[in-house]
Amino acid sequence: MGDSYAHFHPPGISDHSPITIQMRNKQQYRGRPFKFLNYWTEDEMFLRVVSQEWDKKNLGSPLIFIHTKLKCLKERLKELSRRPDLRATELRSRLHLLQQAIQGGEVDPEILQHERQLRKHTLNRNRESSGLKRVTPTQLSSIGLLRCGNLGTTW
Repeated sequence: MGDSYAHFHPPGISDHSPITIQMRNKQQYRGRPFKFLNYWTEDEMFLRVVSQEWDKKNLGSPLIFIHTKLKCLKERLKELSRRPDLRATELRSRLHLLQQAIQGGEVDPEILQHERQLRKHTLNRNRESSGLKRVTPTQLSSIGLLRCGNLGTTW
């Protein structure tokens, strides 16, 4: 409480001195500080959002100009991470429509190639939105060691 102080008044007829303590004024809650999340850069909307906000015209001194741009950008970037599962849902529905078209008789090699790419992209997005990452062979080996070690057995 670095902003508080005490004033000791004269005791008067009492053997006690009254004290007035002035406490600092509470600052209003301003919310959490902004934290940049690196995975935003992997989103295909990231560069578009940044350039849209940066191209806006603002008035004022250079400091206010930058502050306003960053504040607007902050809100737009937060929107990118609100519902990461929506992108996966959109990809699944596009894949479903494409697969229905293939089952309906369209067997163009370009459509089949597009379907493979979309399926791979959808699978990757599902992993990202669920928090699962690709496991490397070294990690699998470590998992095996941990399991066997926990069972008290040897390799």
